[in-house]
Amino acid sequence: LIAYRKDDAVLSSPINVFFELYQQGKVNSDTIVFNNLVDTLESFRNNWEIPLKQSWIYQQVQTEKAF
Repeated sequence: LIAYRKDDAVLSSPINVFFELYQQGKVNSDTIVFNNLVDTLESFRNNWEIPLKQSWIYQQVQTEKAF
């Protein structure tokens, strides 16, 4: 699942649905996503909520072959 902010809500979607939302323009490179790869308290404090363009999933949503 990909967790992300939409307006004042926190939503989650399976990765394939998130891909469709990106293709439809309902989420974009500035959408805040939750980085589930944080592994330290410092990383959590600084990198838990990041723009999609800074996350590992961004490269995946850029290509239709990802899913």
